[in-house]
Amino acid sequence: MVSPVFNSATPRQQELLKRSADVLGGFNAENDITSVTYATGTEVPESISYITSTDSATRNVISNYGEMGLRPDELDKISQNRQALQRQESSNNISVESETNRTVSASLFDDVNTTGQDVINTGSNIIKNAVAARLDNSALGKGAELLSQVAPNLYANIVGRFPSAGSDTRVKISDPSGRLSQLGGALYPLRRTDYKVIFPYTPEITINHQANYQDLSPTHSNYEYLFYQNSVVSEINISAVFTARNPQDAEYVLAVQHFFRSATKMFSGNDDIAGLPPIVCRLEGHGDLQFSYVPIVVTGFNTVLPSDVDYISAGSTTSNVGRVPTMQTMSIVAKPIYSRNRITNQFSLDSFARGNLLGSKTTGTGGFI
Repeated sequence: MVSPVFNSATPRQQELLKRSADVLGGFNAENDITSVTYATGTEVPESISYITSTDSATRNVISNYGEMGLRPDELDKISQNRQALQRQESSNNISVESETNRTVSASLFDDVNTTGQDVINTGSNIIKNAVAARLDNSALGKGAELLSQVAPNLYANIVGRFPSAGSDTRVKISDPSGRLSQLGGALYPLRRTDYKVIFPYTPEITINHQANYQDLSPTHSNYEYLFYQNSVVSEINISAVFTARNPQDAEYVLAVQHFFRSATKMFSGNDDIAGLPPIVCRLEGHGDLQFSYVPIVVTGFNTVLPSDVDYISAGSTTSNVGRVPTMQTMSIVAKPIYSRNRITNQFSLDSFARGNLLGSKTTGTGGFI
């Protein structure tokens, strides 16, 4: 039965409660939570109480903020609240002295200290605003941000979030059927990116469009005759860099590798759908006029495990899940695929040239390139 506390939470609160349960372990966010304390003015949980069939506890999640994928605005709000609390505690611990007893040197020190802090705060805001303006002017999303300091001596220098939204123009490959991506197990880390493979760095993509002609060269002629045969969209070659700076990144990289290895294989043996060919994926990225929900099949996957970089282990040091290079390049070869019915009954060059045959998540149609 769904917990009333979880059921009454906002969508963002539910998302963070699920993430907290994944990080802390030992309870189910939807069923076991009995009460939650949120950080002042935010939707971020600070402590969670739960009851399971074998345990009951109240656990603090503050130390796990770096693994929860908080947004920058949430981190800023938490930081402001803590600074205000620290100032209040400092004020309570300092005895009150009259203004007339304050020395000129003490007053001067306070003025300089306050002015200096204002300069630091102003400079910090200018830098943040400049970064935001650069992203907006470049039509880039705010995903894969380097998070700031969450608490004293606690830095969350990990990839914070991988949103999958219509305004997100990063390159990604998805499995709309969910037959592979939502199986869990080795592929469970893909849940962090809405069960899609999202490339954290802009990959290099090569695609070739060809029109094939049969040539005929009559004897004693100056020019050959060309007879049109067909048009072809050749293989799509994607070269992408992945990095891993902590065990969570390593888990995601391993899941990406395993997804592409699985996407090149058919269902067989003991599978309920044995005999089904490899899954048809969707390629998205760089806006509607580039790759808008293009149906593709993965025809090749290659990854390089270099010898000249460090390696990092995924999961705990005792589980032996696997390890990956701190930086590696993956190469994916794909081909667009369309059914005969769609090519015959949906395609029109007039519509294609006008851009009316783009992909749609709702209908699953289009995606012609």
